[in-house]
Amino acid sequence: MHTINLVSLLNAHETLESTIFERYLNTFGINNMRKHEIDSLRLFVQNIVKCKITPDENHIAGIYVLDEYYVGYSIPQIGKEFDLLKFGTTSIINIELKKESNKEKVLKQLRRNRYYLSFLDKNIFCFTYLSDQNKLYQLVEEEESRNLREISFSTLCNILNNIEIEHVANIDTLFDPSNYLVSPFNSTQRFIDSEYFLTKHQEDIKNTITTWIDPPRDNFIALTGSAGTGKTLLIYDIAKELLYRQYRVLIIHCGNLNEGQCFLKTNYQWEIHCVKDGYQKDFREFDLIIIDEVQRIYPFQLEIITNKVREANIKCIFSYDGNQCLSSDEINRNNVKKIETLSSRILRLTDKIRTNKEIAFFIRQLINKKINLEKHNYSNVEVSYFNNYNDAKTQLMHLRKKNWKVTNYTPGVRRTYYYEDLYNIPNECDTPHSIIGQEFDNVVAVIDHLFYYDTEGKLTEPSSGISKYYSQYGMLYQILTRTRKRIHLIIVQNEEILIRCLDILGNNRD
Repeated sequence: MHTINLVSLLNAHETLESTIFERYLNTFGINNMRKHEIDSLRLFVQNIVKCKITPDENHIAGIYVLDEYYVGYSIPQIGKEFDLLKFGTTSIINIELKKESNKEKVLKQLRRNRYYLSFLDKNIFCFTYLSDQNKLYQLVEEEESRNLREISFSTLCNILNNIEIEHVANIDTLFDPSNYLVSPFNSTQRFIDSEYFLTKHQEDIKNTITTWIDPPRDNFIALTGSAGTGKTLLIYDIAKELLYRQYRVLIIHCGNLNEGQCFLKTNYQWEIHCVKDGYQKDFREFDLIIIDEVQRIYPFQLEIITNKVREANIKCIFSYDGNQCLSSDEINRNNVKKIETLSSRILRLTDKIRTNKEIAFFIRQLINKKINLEKHNYSNVEVSYFNNYNDAKTQLMHLRKKNWKVTNYTPGVRRTYYYEDLYNIPNECDTPHSIIGQEFDNVVAVIDHLFYYDTEGKLTEPSSGISKYYSQYGMLYQILTRTRKRIHLIIVQNEEILIRCLDILGNNRD
């Protein structure tokens, strides 16, 4: 995306044919602007041009203060859009253009805008222009709170005139989506303090669910989303809001409780229980049951829970990802089909927001060989190849000391699996079962000689010839999809997988 002069944009709109004007906007990365947006921008510019910005009566605000704006910029993956952005060396100007609105909505939007811009560590100036009132408002700090203040256009012009413009080669590089993706488990206090925002997609689903909670309708609703869509944050945000509204909420987690969940239980008295304890609770004490990672539940537990929900006539949210099964038994249970049959509605999170695009592209191309290679800058993907397990294990221990997240494949309960002695680090690392729903900046994953691509090009492992309960592919997928920023893939005695990785990384975009 490129900056544009606002006067130039308006001149182009007034004189160019619509197709040429659209091409002009596309050159700057601007989506086609609607009539009311153009009208509000025109009135805003007219007010700016009239301003005196120096004691010299003949010096009016002109090209300088109306130049170098990003118009309609949207943060990648997050989807947060800004009408106008202008970057200075020490400050950022954000101006929102509205035909009409009210102060409550304006304040809410500018507070959110400030939050997203705050990670750039600059002075932030946020404004909203309401064209129907011809009024300009600024977000200001007042006694540890942020409120609106009506200001003159001369005040805005003086601020704009004093900015030393910073030229940004690629605006996307300024915004790291992982900064905005607070995990209830790994950033629990930030979650409690509401230091995050949901995407519009998440908010729409949240509104659907919180509206469904009250009327005496059906008992079950399903929420599904693949890794990286923000499913865990959404269901815990829903729980937090309903708890604030005095609803009684029980969360049943189909796995071992992690530190974040224990923190919520101990410090904020949240009712969170692993499934073996949660399904035995008296459901009449609650208004809502949330079952997380329900694809992993035992069928008899699911049946007991659904019967108790109906008997208590309360609401139940099933939250799941059918791809996150960690054992052959979990796959064979086919819980997803049962859940979707029970549920009156199935709400699907589709936008990938947690993993950055680079990591998401790499994982997608790694697990399916027939997906076309996509050019990308894979600077956050590292690959190491070893022809023996001792050297691979040494590398794992080295990376762990450098604060990479090393996750062992889950050991057997009744027997020892081959991978436990080959490269697992004893008693020092989590397993895929213990990191469910969590996320980490730097993740290490191991692919050994048993992985291969089947006739459909999908990454898989032998279904026969080796007796094990846990799905090694399922565990690998769980490990990979916990990544926020960087992946280090350790390949052991597997040239086929190495060649695929080299093909992906070799398709690098400069």
